[in-house]
Amino acid sequence: MPQKREFIEKFNKAFTVNDAEFITDHMIEDVIWTLMGKETFRGKKEVMEEFRKMKEENIIELKISHIITHELTASCNGIMKIICPAGNVETTAFCDVYKFDKFEPGKITEITSYYIPVTLDASKKNQI
Repeated sequence: MPQKREFIEKFNKAFTVNDAEFITDHMIEDVIWTLMGKETFRGKKEVMEEFRKMKEENIIELKISHIITHELTASCNGIMKIICPAGNVETTAFCDVYKFDKFEPGKITEITSYYIPVTLDASKKNQI
């Protein structure tokens, strides 16, 4: 598995196990994280503050469908199941697009995230 593809898989899994150290070690200080339709976080401090808030939502399942890499960019999409603070389980389709500061191994300079709530039936139909 190419190095960047393997890294993207590890980075996404780090979110599911709340591995803040791995996440911060692989971003530049001025990283930008845009949650499309919501907010943009600028710098490691803001990104990690949002990450800490997200820890309240326990990701119980992550299914990666595709990882695509090309030069200084990469993307990853799939389905995740989350236990929300209220106790309900939500299924969300996601796609994250990454930009790196250099080819290999490089650090993340920018993340653009798309999240779409889906019904359980829809996620099963895609068999992801």
